[in-house]
Amino acid sequence: MVDNGKFDPKEHLKNLNTDSQGNPRKPERWYLECKWRLCWLRQEHPDAQIETEVISVDDKMAVVHARVTTPQNAAVATGLGTATAAASGRFSGRYVEKAETAALARALAGLGYGTQFTGAEFEDGDYISDTPPEAKRPTRPLPPPVAARSMPTPGDAPATGRILDNQRKAIRASLSEIFGKDERAQCEWMAKIMPAALNDNQTEIHLSPLTQDEAKTIIFAANAEKVRKPAVAKYAPGEEP
Repeated sequence: MVDNGKFDPKEHLKNLNTDSQGNPRKPERWYLECKWRLCWLRQEHPDAQIETEVISVDDKMAVVHARVTTPQNAAVATGLGTATAAASGRFSGRYVEKAETAALARALAGLGYGTQFTGAEFEDGDYISDTPPEAKRPTRPLPPPVAARSMPTPGDAPATGRILDNQRKAIRASLSEIFGKDERAQCEWMAKIMPAALNDNQTEIHLSPLTQDEAKTIIFAANAEKVRKPAVAKYAPGEEP
């Protein structure tokens, strides 16, 4: 696992593109599981802080938020994970744990741990971050980890760019669809998903300072929330739509 004091991800990669007998197929789709990303993180940052929070859970679906912070707040990354209760087999009934693992895997990828292998993770497929490992190694050389994104200071332009206009409109529309005109409920929900979108008093939502990635996180969570709960009426009784 550790070569000359450094974690070697090549020892723990899993090829997702296999047939029913487990034989590899082309093209290869290499993936680094969440538990090995954690080992990698702990080897480089033993004092890193990991926080997870269940945003919502019912008998159909779970949504979990994860936050990983390296020492002295040098870098921070968050991730959201969802899982449904419809799974069968060995993961049946463990959808909350699966959602937590998916959220943590995304947060670690945001810090550069396994980012090279996250193509499949961000597709709408199985929750692969909670599958058992297999001893398969790639023959091609691996690119270096992506550098962790430090928290931006006022005036800095994040690498991903500012929130797009269509993202801003999508978020506002989703908040209106989920919570109607209840601004307090909107702010309380946003405080759990993306506190950076709130003013100091957490009474107003300001989307302009967000990055595109942060907007994607909110949209992802909002879509999950719409599945979990029915939309509320946008207009008060007697108001015209």
